[in-house]
Amino acid sequence: METSASKDIDYRLMVETTQEGIWTIDANGVTTYVNPAMARILQYKPVEMIGRHLFDFTDDRGQEICACNMKRREQGIVEQHDFEFIRKDGSRIIATLETAPLQDEKGNYMGAIAGVIDVTERRLAEANLERLSRRLELKLAEQSRELDNSQRQFEAIFQGAGDLIFFSDIHGNVMVANSAVETILGYSPEEFTQLHVLDIVVGLNPAEMTEILQQLSQSGQVSREDLHRHRDGSLVPVEVKLTSVVLDGKSGIVVIARDLREKKKMEQSLFVSQKREAIGRLAGGIAHEYNNRLATILLAGRMALHHLASDHPAREYLERIMTSAQNSAILTKQLLAFGCQQILHPKILDINSIVKQTERLLSPLLPEDIDLSLDMPSQLPTISFDPALFEQIIINLVINARDALTTGGGVIIRTGQSRLQAKDLGAFPAKTGHFVWVEVEDNGEGMDPETAERAFEPFFTTKDVGQGTGLGLSMVQGTVQQANGYVELESYEHQGTRVRVYFPARDDAVTELPVMPQSPQSRVLGQGHVLLVEDEEDLRSLCQTILEHAGYQVTVAHSYKQAEEVCLHDPRRIDLLLTDVVMPGRSGPELYRHVSPMRESMKVLFISGYDKDILSREGLNLDDCFLSKPFNSDQLIQAVDRLIGKVNRAPENKPDYVPQSLT
Repeated sequence: METSASKDIDYRLMVETTQEGIWTIDANGVTTYVNPAMARILQYKPVEMIGRHLFDFTDDRGQEICACNMKRREQGIVEQHDFEFIRKDGSRIIATLETAPLQDEKGNYMGAIAGVIDVTERRLAEANLERLSRRLELKLAEQSRELDNSQRQFEAIFQGAGDLIFFSDIHGNVMVANSAVETILGYSPEEFTQLHVLDIVVGLNPAEMTEILQQLSQSGQVSREDLHRHRDGSLVPVEVKLTSVVLDGKSGIVVIARDLREKKKMEQSLFVSQKREAIGRLAGGIAHEYNNRLATILLAGRMALHHLASDHPAREYLERIMTSAQNSAILTKQLLAFGCQQILHPKILDINSIVKQTERLLSPLLPEDIDLSLDMPSQLPTISFDPALFEQIIINLVINARDALTTGGGVIIRTGQSRLQAKDLGAFPAKTGHFVWVEVEDNGEGMDPETAERAFEPFFTTKDVGQGTGLGLSMVQGTVQQANGYVELESYEHQGTRVRVYFPARDDAVTELPVMPQSPQSRVLGQGHVLLVEDEEDLRSLCQTILEHAGYQVTVAHSYKQAEEVCLHDPRRIDLLLTDVVMPGRSGPELYRHVSPMRESMKVLFISGYDKDILSREGLNLDDCFLSKPFNSDQLIQAVDRLIGKVNRAPENKPDYVPQSLT
């Protein structure tokens, strides 16, 4: 049997050689034993520690902890805890202690024993790990916040974009879409995700889809223009950019579609504007020569009719010539108005009075199965506009309404006033403010949206060849825009059309209606000397004859140089310079500037078929000194009378060549 002494040797050997520190203290905390491992942990020799108090190996804070722990040992409590010691060199270590009380046979407290393991490196590693873990947690939290912010920003951009943005898989199934889909195509985002791209893109087929996917695989991006189908069935032109992406390991396509409806409208408006400008330049270029010919035909024809008996066989053919020439003059005016080059002669107008006067002209134009009615308030503000062109606008609109009533119906002419703000004008090039309007409405065939979109386009017409020029609405728009107004069209297929024309209202309530020309019998003869300068011989001769029979003395000249010679010879006898604006060599305004100093009281009357720009650059008052070609004899005589006056005297006994008004 193993003896007690041998057991003690074994225990001591085990304690002395173990790598775990063993430390015993008495009831007062004085060290009674440490094994070599414990001494090494604190960098002492065992003999250096025995007899020293536990407090010697720690700081003040450690001493407080030791005191508490010793009381717990005295109470018989066994526990494990970490404790910080100060080693011999002053450095600090962290040790894990397994502590238990020591008692005698009677259970009296004698001290305590502790197993001590140096865990400094472990605790440092744990602390570092804890710090790293905490730092990682903070970093993850920060990144999570950044991700949340980024996602919120992306969501704001995605949902706030004006363009339609949606994601589809490579098979064409829509997965997600932004809120712009509601504005552009009329679907909610949820409804849109139930669609396939073949439901959206007009004309797209599976073969073309495959081709697009191949292009995306090669370049990563494809741009194109498409038509997308709106929820209501209408077609929306869009500019599309497709980009291939990979999300969550799945391939797909991001589609950005930009609504081109406004852009297309602007392009169409620009096209019409450029077309109007081009035709306006063309019209202005031919108007001078063309109107010279028309003026000659109309004046000579009227004088010829004056000499023919009412039953003369040639009279019918001559009247046809006159009618054709008058229609040609109207067409020229339409071309000039369409190109915004028609020279306006504005008057202060009460549009209700003009509409009532025009009604008499409209009745013969309408068949019996079309009813014409007026709906006008008792009083409206006045406008400033050319009365002849206003009348022409009404006639054009009523003729258009008549042609739309193929089986009869009704045409209503209304007038009114409105105060318009910028939101009411849309894309119309007009100023905001107070407007007076006239509208013509019919209950005829109406127009489909495509036709209505092109209604103001020059030369666009749905009528048969020879039944219309396509200039009616274009002329109305061009003329009204010159007066800072605009035209509004509303039409529904099989329901009818309404065209409303807005004119800026005048602030005052004064009304001036066009003055009717005096009849030849009531006219008093003029007096004065007219220098007539016109390079067209036939027109010059006719004007001379008309003025001479109106009582004026007339000297004629065919060029700037000849007119200059007349004035240099005796300028005092010239009361009025009546000159064409455009002549070979130098212009009529240049002639007037040159000769007017020779006689300060000399008046001037310019005649021309166009060239408003030349007169504007010369700073001339068109109302006072301009007469547009073609004109009739009444208009010529009235213009001359207004400028150089007239006296009462009996007419001479000679044929009266003064014709009636041609308009």
